[in-house]
Amino acid sequence: MQKYAPAYGILVHSPIIAQAILESGWGESRLAAVYHNYFGLKCGTKWTGKSVNLSTMEEYTPGTLTQIKDNFRVYDNMEEGVKGYFEFIQLSRYQNLRGITDPETYLKTIKADGYATSSKYVDNTMRIVTQYDLQQYDVKGAGSMAKLASAVLAQARAWIGRNATRALLTCTTATNHWRGVTKSNIQTPGVPPLFPPWLSSAV
Repeated sequence: MQKYAPAYGILVHSPIIAQAILESGWGESRLAAVYHNYFGLKCGTKWTGKSVNLSTMEEYTPGTLTQIKDNFRVYDNMEEGVKGYFEFIQLSRYQNLRGITDPETYLKTIKADGYATSSKYVDNTMRIVTQYDLQQYDVKGAGSMAKLASAVLAQARAWIGRNATRALLTCTTATNHWRGVTKSNIQTPGVPPLFPPWLSSAV
């Protein structure tokens, strides 16, 4: 992954790791677990690879969720799924992400660029950044992309083992307005909150 760093120009990593966690429901959404799409990436007009048609929730009007079906990108493995995010943000509308060093600014910018429709996308993603101290991955200079890739892949591998801890969780309510509305879960201390596996929809 390090060889791609000069082309991407992404200097802040914590919001991207948080996006993967939020978009994939800790890796438990079908899109992530089966199709290795951890960022809810839709096909769009430029994608020529494999795809899958799945349901997703969109918030075109603040406070109102709409269920739609759309085509999402399919990747062969975890590493390709992570790499796919950085290829995705090479679209012209995301070029303003280059050089940003503040995680909240990154999230506000990518939201404004049309990546997500949830009115609370920035708040929810920043909450993950803060709760799990993800800014420890925000580094500068050569090799930073390699560190980011390693961090995301390590987190993704950890997801695989989370099934063993799920029995410890008692989810009493899952009023989930996906990608930013309400998530209400009771959790075991030390175990990350289990977000329901709704799919996301980066476009």
